[in-house]
Amino acid sequence: ASVQCLTASINSGRLSWNPGLAASTSEDGSYEISNLSPGRYRLRLDERRVPAFDLPVHVAGRLPTEVYPLQFYPNAADEAGAQTIRIEPGGHIQADFTVSPVPAFRVSGTVNLRDQYVNLSLENSSGTEAVPPMGQSNGRWSLSAPSGSWKVVANVFGNTQEYAEQSFDLRGNDLSNINLTLQPLPKIRVHISDPEASPSRYVQVTFSSPNRSAFSIAASQDNPESPQGLLPGAYQVSVSVANGSCIDTVTSGNTDLSRDPLIGSPGGTPAPIDVSLRSDCASLTVHAADGTLPASVLLISDNHVIEPAMQEAPAGTSEFANVSPGQYVVYAFSSLDDLEYANPEALREYSGQSVTLAPKEHAEVKIAIAARGGQ
Repeated sequence: ASVQCLTASINSGRLSWNPGLAASTSEDGSYEISNLSPGRYRLRLDERRVPAFDLPVHVAGRLPTEVYPLQFYPNAADEAGAQTIRIEPGGHIQADFTVSPVPAFRVSGTVNLRDQYVNLSLENSSGTEAVPPMGQSNGRWSLSAPSGSWKVVANVFGNTQEYAEQSFDLRGNDLSNINLTLQPLPKIRVHISDPEASPSRYVQVTFSSPNRSAFSIAASQDNPESPQGLLPGAYQVSVSVANGSCIDTVTSGNTDLSRDPLIGSPGGTPAPIDVSLRSDCASLTVHAADGTLPASVLLISDNHVIEPAMQEAPAGTSEFANVSPGQYVVYAFSSLDDLEYANPEALREYSGQSVTLAPKEHAEVKIAIAARGGQ
């Protein structure tokens, strides 16, 4: 069987789990994954069909199919229940799986191909991708899966981006005639309203969703449409600005994205994301206590559309310019290693200093450095 390491990675304060090193088990079921960097990991045992090596082909073909199901260490059916393993320098972890075969059932259907290559996958009820389809030919596909609630997903990525999904329940019987209808993914459009009317103004828009990896796009007044298609789901939208302005409001049609998520659906055309900028920005100087010790300083807004801002303070002082007026909390840390600072829950154990910034105000605050990572 195949054992896959998922590696914890933090980008702009957001945690993601990315495929890393893998290993195959030997005849006795043992495996070893070596040369791992220190850090946090999760282990995934991929689904595998139970082979019938000792039976004639004509006999094995008539037997009910069995599989060893997808499993996350130690015994979870999806990633939400996975145990995180921390590898220290020079460390060794023993991670054993116990698996039993379960019956699998055949699921088949069609997808409306138009001379494209279609990538099909199977997801369980939590959105974890499981075994890929057994095959597709002339628009027909088939797969096998254990009992449970599933969703088959079809993606086309190329000159066009199309998507289809269909949920189904397996309860001890084969299923057929599940038809997937590919529809274009809506393109992401961003309109920028800028009091300076600068044609070079651009913004970075970040989309975060519980069941998908966060991604960002760059948009400008000259190039308001991104080639990126928006997969179905509910997204928290946040924006950061370059070139001297700050954020006023971010909306999509009648949706205020500071309060409500952006909803994407295949075949739909969501209203453009309207980013309204302002020129009466504030500024902030942060003095981290403890003299000239280096620190990483965070500025976290209570407005969800404003991206967390981070500045390194090698001499204990950092400057934040072009800050949107509003309420913030300031934090200073000895290290940001492994800190998911875009997640409010990850900051609850730390104390910060609140500050309210008025238009065009320059404020100064002093704050103690919170020690992290043994520092």
